[in-house]
Amino acid sequence: MGYFKKPKPETIANRILENKETYKFQIVELKKLVNDKDQSKFVRDMYQALVTGRKITPKMLDSINNIVKRNQPVEREKKRLRKERTLRKLQFLYDKLVEIRSNQYPQKVVLSMMENTHKWGRLTKKQMEFVNTIFEKNIKKSEKNT
Repeated sequence: MGYFKKPKPETIANRILENKETYKFQIVELKKLVNDKDQSKFVRDMYQALVTGRKITPKMLDSINNIVKRNQPVEREKKRLRKERTLRKLQFLYDKLVEIRSNQYPQKVVLSMMENTHKWGRLTKKQMEFVNTIFEKNIKKSEKNT
């Protein structure tokens, strides 16, 4: 492990002023997000980096800008609508599986995916493909039998 030389207090003070001038918008937006209490540790760390005078690398700045962009009201509304649509579809599938009395495995998988959707707001492409497979195997089969 390499040796890390701590910056001088003057350097830190200069960086704090520099960060306040350069990243005004990002600091204000991250402060709002940090005060929401439901943000991740990473968001709080990026805010601390801006406020305490850490040197901001281009990669850090990209991450900060992405955080700010993702949490704009328009983007949050899009995410909420996408989440609701996915949950409605999963709930429909689950209700149908219960109605046709399929075995427990597909029901458990759909419930697990509903929990993931609540937590993350979306499903991966492979998860959606698997949901389609469950639908085709169980629901369409039961419709053919009736």
